[in-house]
Amino acid sequence: MSVVELIERKRNGDEIPAAELREFIAAYVRDEVPDYQAAALLMAIWFRGLSPAETFALTQAMVASGTATILRGVL
Repeated sequence: MSVVELIERKRNGDEIPAAELREFIAAYVRDEVPDYQAAALLMAIWFRGLSPAETFALTQAMVASGTATILRGVL
């Protein structure tokens, strides 16, 4: 995956497949994607929006990228 191409495709209004969104988040967490490129993708998302499928995939990728804390019974 080329991050620049991913940004360009979103900027142009294309829908990004779930696998590519997962790969982007995984690469960002591994510090393989600089902050300025992540910011550029977020700006493209802000202007073009996300489809429901993209929103779900991006949210799932973010949840899976770290440690989840179960708060059942805490609140």
